[in-house]
Amino acid sequence: MNCAKCHDHKYDPITHVDYYRMRAIFEPHQVRLDPVPGTTDFESDGLPRVFDDHLDAVTHLHQKGDPKNPDLSHAIEAGIPEIFSEQQEEIRTVSLPPFAFAPGTRGHVLADQLANLDQQIADAEKELAAVRIERDQQKLQESKQPATSQDDLQDFKLVETFDELNEERWDLVGDNWEISDGMLHQKVATRDTHYARLKQEIPKNFEANCYYTHTGGTTYRSVTFRFDESDDQKNSNFVYTSAHAPGPKIQVASTRNGQSDYPANGRKSHKIEEGKRYHLRFALKDDLINVWLDGSLVIAYQYPERLSGNFSLSGFDSTVSFDELTLESLPKETELKTPENYKPGGWSAEKKLRIAEAKLEKLNRERISIEATIHADTATQSANSKKDLGRQASSQAVAMDPRIISDARLLAAQRQQELKIAEIKLQGAESSRDVSEAIRKEEAKLSALQKSQPQAISYTSFKASRKALETPADKEINYPAIYPSTSTGRRSALANWIASEKNPLTARVAVNHVWLRHFGQPLVESVFDFGLRATPPKHQDILDALSLELMESGWSLKHLHRIIVTSKAYQRTSSSLGADPQTHRLDLDNSLYWRMNPKRMESQLLRDSLLSLANQLDMTIGGASLDHNHQPPRRSIYLKHSPDVKDEFLETFDNANVLACYRRSESIVPQQALALVNSRISLSAAKALNQIMEEEHPGLSRKEFIELVFQNLLARPANVKEIETSSDFLSALMHPQATDANPKAMTETEARERLLHVILNHHEFITIR
Repeated sequence: MNCAKCHDHKYDPITHVDYYRMRAIFEPHQVRLDPVPGTTDFESDGLPRVFDDHLDAVTHLHQKGDPKNPDLSHAIEAGIPEIFSEQQEEIRTVSLPPFAFAPGTRGHVLADQLANLDQQIADAEKELAAVRIERDQQKLQESKQPATSQDDLQDFKLVETFDELNEERWDLVGDNWEISDGMLHQKVATRDTHYARLKQEIPKNFEANCYYTHTGGTTYRSVTFRFDESDDQKNSNFVYTSAHAPGPKIQVASTRNGQSDYPANGRKSHKIEEGKRYHLRFALKDDLINVWLDGSLVIAYQYPERLSGNFSLSGFDSTVSFDELTLESLPKETELKTPENYKPGGWSAEKKLRIAEAKLEKLNRERISIEATIHADTATQSANSKKDLGRQASSQAVAMDPRIISDARLLAAQRQQELKIAEIKLQGAESSRDVSEAIRKEEAKLSALQKSQPQAISYTSFKASRKALETPADKEINYPAIYPSTSTGRRSALANWIASEKNPLTARVAVNHVWLRHFGQPLVESVFDFGLRATPPKHQDILDALSLELMESGWSLKHLHRIIVTSKAYQRTSSSLGADPQTHRLDLDNSLYWRMNPKRMESQLLRDSLLSLANQLDMTIGGASLDHNHQPPRRSIYLKHSPDVKDEFLETFDNANVLACYRRSESIVPQQALALVNSRISLSAAKALNQIMEEEHPGLSRKEFIELVFQNLLARPANVKEIETSSDFLSALMHPQATDANPKAMTETEARERLLHVILNHHEFITIR
């Protein structure tokens, strides 16, 4: 076929034109993700679906195979190669049901979308309730503060040298404080509540210059300066330096309702040494804070909100000596550096309340809008569908009434306009901008909708699928929600030809693959090539008979499996013990199937067997591919498998080739034994299986335990020698010799777990006989 892409080849019956006739079959096709029940996020799950999107796509022959040099003189008609033309059926356009070209009309889509939004609404209601509590607490805190005017604090300045404790200025909480040598010392590193709190009120906008020394500590070794602090310490803003070894830093943070937040953009990695005197300077202006360490600006951050509260000093897991502190009001003309994500005005408690209320309203409007939109889509597309109405649901037949369709479309348009207004309100709440004019314009459009003629009503259909990008320049948001209501029928015609009784090659290939999976070897050795170069099968009669059975049964693979597994050939033993020596001599490779072929477990089956034995296998059907690094207990077919993402355990035991599905290669290498011995999955399976056996068969003697192990894991009874050897193994583990490399004695339970692990590594465990 590679030659045919560019030119005719005298030894190839597939011509240059035939290649492009086949290409034309797939010219209109595109790929999209459709929703699966229970999921609304295409990042986690979705059903890939091929469909015809560009129905008018024309195929031209590429001269010398160059797509940039098409022969525009004539179009190529879709079809199979000319040598099979007698088998080709007429290509007929296929009319599709609404759920096929409008995925949003599928029954589960509305229910899933509403369930998702109901959860978001419930979360938003909880958030709103929490913000209201926070707002009320802030107001209560402010009401308890002294009625000192901030204007009276414009010339505020406090200088503290800690020559002695000024009890009218400081409140020391905790027993670990000491004033000496002109410093305030925190002598013991602890995580208990202790702090030095300033009794004076300070300005909201102020500058602090703090001189101190980290003198020791345990883990975090932090020195903290808190402000806007409530009396119960459940709310505050603060700055601290930490000498924590893995990541010393300066951090701006906050605490709300007892929960602390350490924003990444409020952190600066910096070496903090014990015994070194530091100068930490920070300035606050409304919700902005700038932090300097030893004269260098290290952090510019915007707090979500400022509170009214106290100022305090403390250490956390740290001993510290404070030797000087200066607090003074920040001049109004002082400009602070703003962070990259600066939002003018900040987010006060009142602003957060407005945002939470607008967010909840937006979600409620979105729920109503989606419900109305999907109902309008269902009614409209059912009316436009060319399918036989006799096969449609009665609700769709009712939707044919033009008045019902018109009302549904009008309601969808109104609900979408109301949602747009709610979104503008949310944007205004977040940005603190005046959006009244934008709202007025949208409300005018909403009023105008009621006066619109039915044919003029326009709304945006609900997009329930995600179409693959056709070019790097495309954007998914620009693709429509409703796809063509007809298909070209080209792929259907190709499928009918492939599965036609006039084309028995398909059935033969299918039978050959099924036979390979059951017997471990195919009837035709070259599973990917049934051409003239392939070696003729020894059992052509079996291949033909089963192929005929497959076609006459309506291509029922269950029927094919049943015939094979109930045959005498399949039910024969895999043992060659007692076989006629002449049989061995004439057919050593078992090409005539005088016995069954032993087969090794495929890698997925091996992993699933280990999980199943431990009662850990999750048999849930369906869902998205899973990351193997997290070791999910799902069946192995759900693990991600690609050229870049492969499970190491499965790869060791001959995982499937991501580029070829014809036949899986088999190998026996030392790495497989090492993987099974050392893998976490086999070790945990042995431990879990031993616990299951103890619960289901309490009081088993050693001999009974060994017999049960062989029966359960190897599907055969243990012989006398195996029982004796296994018993000696258990004894050696429980009563080790002094000369052993690891003389530690095991308990009976530990020894039995070890025996189970050994039997799981027996070659018969991974062999199917």
